Amino acid sequence: MIKGWDFGMVYALPDFGIGDIDLRFNAAYLDSFFQSPGADGQELLDAVEASTLPDSIVISDIGEQRQINGRPKWRWTAGVDWESGPVRVTWFGRYVGGVFDDSVTQNSTDINGNPNPDPGSLFPVDSWFTMNAAISYTIENNTGLDGTRLRFGVNNIANKAPPLADESYGFYGSLHNARGRQFTFEIRKNF
Repeated sequence: MIKGWDFGMVYALPDFGIGDIDLRFNAAYLDSFFQSPGADGQELLDAVEASTLPDSIVISDIGEQRQINGRPKWRWTAGVDWESGPVRVTWFGRYVGGVFDDSVTQNSTDINGNPNPDPGSLFPVDSWFTMNAAISYTIENNTGLDGTRLRFGVNNIANKAPPLADESYGFYGSLHNARGRQFTFEIRKNF
């Protein structure tokens, strides 16, 4: 059973004489992600409970799965656009909440050789926030360049690497990406 909330807002600020300003915000909140065990899963859970199987066996993907293996509690994006005449400035931010990776477990003993009290603890994967920005200028004259747009942008301004996880390439590809800071330049003309 999955329960959550999605929020969205777009707001155009009143005209203050400084240009058009638009605000955007979208968020998703995962309240619960409960996976009931099937017949086979329940049999394994019962065997661990009855000590037929050792309690060191980890049976994953059953029970509450919120914040585990790529299911963050919060995700949101926000943006601000300012436009005045031929100039447009855009800022965009993206946040993905932290999760836990259950494919990483501690050693069965601690550094002193004592049994580890929590061999199935989960590896924390940090939250991630990136920002993009761009500025564009549209040529407005009566020449062949009329309507041509020049745009310069920077993606992942702070050059944030994805948080470490025990997944392909060392991060959750469904939540994060490994593209560092990128500079873009675009010339656009409609004919």
